[in-house]
Amino acid sequence: INYMGGLLFAPGLGCLLAAITFARNAGWTDTGVLILLGVGLSLLVAWIVSELKAKVPLIDVRLLANRNVALANLIFAIVALTIMQKNHLTSLLLQQPQWTGIGLGVTATFSGMVLLPAAMTSFIGGPGSGWLFSRIGGRLTMLAGCALLLLGWGSLAFSHSAWFQVGVWVTIAGLGLSIVYSVVPMLIVSTVPMERTSEAIGIPTVIRSTFMGLGAQALGFILDTSSAISPTGDARYPDIHAFNLAFIYMISGCLLIFLISAMLPGSSFKRAETAAA
Repeated sequence: INYMGGLLFAPGLGCLLAAITFARNAGWTDTGVLILLGVGLSLLVAWIVSELKAKVPLIDVRLLANRNVALANLIFAIVALTIMQKNHLTSLLLQQPQWTGIGLGVTATFSGMVLLPAAMTSFIGGPGSGWLFSRIGGRLTMLAGCALLLLGWGSLAFSHSAWFQVGVWVTIAGLGLSIVYSVVPMLIVSTVPMERTSEAIGIPTVIRSTFMGLGAQALGFILDTSSAISPTGDARYPDIHAFNLAFIYMISGCLLIFLISAMLPGSSFKRAETAAA
């Protein structure tokens, strides 16, 4: 067991998350924040070195040397960093008071009902992406999912004055997310040798968890940049400017995923051992 690899990763990530959290109030030039960033990055670099040197690494980072695997994992990282933060943003948009200038003031229960169809799209996007993958290849399937993401988030940024508008655009974006989320493992599995499949799939799982934590901190930082304060001063919410920055953040993620997807091979991948045979 590579104990050093197991010991270095969590503290490194924890230092980065703590730095982002403290930077909200202290600023990015604060000595403590800079120390946390330096320690976190140093520990993660040491973790990568440890994994490269280990005879039996916990995560074989050498698999990322494969261009297609690297691109697929990069897509997963950006998805976790941006698009998978959707529930934090849309729930707040639906529930915060109308006096803030952008909230719709619905209850948590009603908000859940509005967002439920988006969660159900995985029943279509998952099997549908597999069907498309086998017929038009990974790149076109991924681009189709990205197009739905851009349509959903681009429309939501300009049309969110009623709960049904939010529901429609989030559902479209949810279908795009389910396609993208399903295609990434298929891209990896169809690229690496069969005996490395489970290990290769473990890497995006770690990447997803890591970048979801970073993304939650980043989105919280964005929403905290500008606030609407109640007349009595006892309530504080993100205002329209903070939400606009958050929408730009999400749309930028969609655009990055689209551009990276365009770099994928045009046809379906074939397993390495099949191609060699």
